[in-house]
Amino acid sequence: MNTRNCQSCGTSFSATRSDANYCSEKCRAMANYQKRKAIVHTPVKQKMVNQTLQAVTPQSPVKLSGDLGYDDIKLSIQKCETEISEIKESIDIISNQIAVNVETVIKMNEQIIQIEKVEVIDLLNLVELSELDLYNYMLSQSFKKDQREGKVTEKLKLVTELDFKYISPETKYEIEEFKQEIYRKMNQFDSQLAILNKTIDEKQKHIEQLRMDLKELNNQIRFYQNRLIQYDNRLTQT
Repeated sequence: MNTRNCQSCGTSFSATRSDANYCSEKCRAMANYQKRKAIVHTPVKQKMVNQTLQAVTPQSPVKLSGDLGYDDIKLSIQKCETEISEIKESIDIISNQIAVNVETVIKMNEQIIQIEKVEVIDLLNLVELSELDLYNYMLSQSFKKDQREGKVTEKLKLVTELDFKYISPETKYEIEEFKQEIYRKMNQFDSQLAILNKTIDEKQKHIEQLRMDLKELNNQIRFYQNRLIQYDNRLTQT
């Protein structure tokens, strides 16, 4: 055995065969998919594939021409079966990628709902409070924190409107700082929402491309399956 790097993921592995280029079946399948995708998406190859697939319908099966011997037909059948097997591996990979991306989009949409319907609404409610109510909210939050940490020694005492008239400049500064913190959080949420929406848009475009690739690969399977039917028919005539 000799050690080499996988041509798909780059991981070092111990090769049991001299022609082994991949560390696993998954990496080999991924490499085949990437090669197939790169070839098919070239303009010339795409045109050839499209022209070929247009003829592959139940009403107009693939036609074989030329003289083929028994061994030639068997070899062609084997090649078709190999192609179908590799295409199916690519389909499995793409289907998994679609599922992962769809799940990611769902989770991101849930994040957006959480931010818009809960986090932002809570902040907007705080912004609408009077300074007195906002200060009492600050006191209650501080009290709850101390309560969780076991520091509470007395009951929560809120400030009345009369008491609030005589608060210190330091307290007023704390209230203003708290307001600014609310606005900072709202800006952070706006940025987070923008990033999430942009990422969702990119994911959805990627999903659409993957679905187009999937459709294309299914067309290719149909093409090779039609060829197999023709080869099998030719084989029975040999």
